[in-house]
Amino acid sequence: MAAAATVVGIDAQTLMTEMRSGKSLAQVAEAHGKTRDQLKTGLSQQFGQNLDALIDRVPPTRMQHAPGTPPTVTPQT
Repeated sequence: MAAAATVVGIDAQTLMTEMRSGKSLAQVAEAHGKTRDQLKTGLSQQFGQNLDALIDRVPPTRMQHAPGTPPTVTPQT
């Protein structure tokens, strides 16, 4: 919701309030001066940035074993 609110130019609480009143995301955007195409473009950019961050944020411990083999567990002493 935060990404959509940013694109529309309002805070997340306002967006949620307007959507709870029965408006679609496109209707909220249009009420705040954004076209449907501007909304789609903005969301694509926001989600693209978030996706890149998620892809790059893999903890190193998850890849310390060869793909297709189980990770090695070191017993604690």
